[in-house]
Amino acid sequence: AIQALTKNVVAISNMIGALLILGLPMGLYSKFLVEERERSERLLHNIMPKEIADRLKGERKSIALDNPDVSVLMADIVNFTAYSEKVSADEVVALLDGMFSRFDDVVDEYGVEKIKTIGDSYMIVAGVPTHREDHATVLYRLSSELHKIANEFRDNQGNPIKLRIGINSGPAVSGVIGKSKFAFDVWGDTINTAARLESLGEPGKVHISERTYQLIKEKFGLNLTQSEITMKGKGKVKTYLV
Repeated sequence: AIQALTKNVVAISNMIGALLILGLPMGLYSKFLVEERERSERLLHNIMPKEIADRLKGERKSIALDNPDVSVLMADIVNFTAYSEKVSADEVVALLDGMFSRFDDVVDEYGVEKIKTIGDSYMIVAGVPTHREDHATVLYRLSSELHKIANEFRDNQGNPIKLRIGINSGPAVSGVIGKSKFAFDVWGDTINTAARLESLGEPGKVHISERTYQLIKEKFGLNLTQSEITMKGKGKVKTYLV
């Protein structure tokens, strides 16, 4: 009886040992796969809206959206080219990384979408991919935060950094195209006009279009003097500086 019991104990021990030898690595590998999948999803959500990322995982074709009413904010650092020529590459990258990281935090807080950075330009859209009624007012509020953050940084002469900001509202097309290094982007005349408003604006101010002004003036009690600027391809355009 003792001999039979010993055989059973040995057999059970061998079975448990085999399970541990085979099961533990498989368990660890499964855990690793789950963690890597979660990490990949976090990275994907960092470069495009979650709704678009989820669609992209399930679709292999290009994704295109019609957005009938959005607002676009373009921000640019004043005299950045002159600054970058007088300081080291490390200082240039440190400034952009420090400032734009703070911008990213504010964008997340306000629930809008950072589209991309191009050099020292920072582009934000509200109302994409999901429509929101306050797309113009939320970007106008956010513009004040961007100015405050920029003023906390200094140029090579110790002066506060200033931004030029342009905001425009209207229809746009958005989506994801390509197979490699793809990204969510927005296109259309609304975006082009916002970029021109920014370039024709003044340091420390927000240059808004007539359309954006009509959407926000009652909300903020604005009573601004209208001006006209000449815009390439558009001629005379009514705008407001805040």
